[in-house]
Amino acid sequence: MYKPRTPYDRYDQERGLSFQARGCATSIYWTPLMIHYITRYFATTTNEELAGLVGVSQRTLIRKARQLGLSKDKDWLANIWEERRLMAKAASKAKGYPGCFKPGNMIGEEYRFKKGVTKKNIRL
Repeated sequence: MYKPRTPYDRYDQERGLSFQARGCATSIYWTPLMIHYITRYFATTTNEELAGLVGVSQRTLIRKARQLGLSKDKDWLANIWEERRLMAKAASKAKGYPGCFKPGNMIGEEYRFKKGVTKKNIRL
């Protein structure tokens, strides 16, 4: 006979989190300090860093931020994207191929840089 489990509380000493386990699902008890960190730093901090600071997974952090109505700062995101683009460009140049294709790559040569050519026009 099926006997439903009753919810019970757990405390993870390693991460310092209290949560309630209900079968396979768990609910985290959000402390005021955790919510303060999220509301204060979410707009200008990477999710990875903030999740480590709060002690939850990145996915849990994103869910809580959406629940609180938070979003990233657009100027900060633009700076991060530019920084990562420059890092990728430097890594690509260090490997010896500054573009997205290695030198000598002839893939798509018959329709490269031609206007009006679509996949429907090309016979494969």
